[in-house]
Amino acid sequence: LKTNDDVWVNIKRFEDYFESNTIEEEFFGGKCVIEMPERDRKSKRYVSAEDYPGNHYPASCRDGGYLMTANLAGKIYEKSLEIIPPVKFEDIYFGFVLHALGLFTRSTSGFDFGKFVLQRACEYKANAFTLTLGGQNTNSKTNNLQQLHERIQKCL
Repeated sequence: LKTNDDVWVNIKRFEDYFESNTIEEEFFGGKCVIEMPERDRKSKRYVSAEDYPGNHYPASCRDGGYLMTANLAGKIYEKSLEIIPPVKFEDIYFGFVLHALGLFTRSTSGFDFGKFVLQRACEYKANAFTLTLGGQNTNSKTNNLQQLHERIQKCL
């Protein structure tokens, strides 16, 4: 599992999932999408048409969290030594590497972006693998996390 620093991970949900599902030998999953390059120069995810002329990136999983099997991690590493990233975003770069390996990402429910995190805490406790908390700085992220834990403790 890979997540960012502003992501809450539901360990219990992961345990339940892996106890009740068979995972393929080469699995890469999360909140997966096919994205278009961001052409707005003001965006932090801007990519010029010169750097990447394509209209779409290969399918990739959002950087809020994704899973991969251990043996696939090794293959990704080996293939990454051969590929110069056309973009600087690791989530999209993984899509390029998987594409070069002839593999596809798998959308997996439970990787959420955290809409109304505190109001939906009980729902997330039951269904989410990861939850992007957001926040402008470390203090607000920490505050969001503390409030989420307090609300989850009150869920049945």
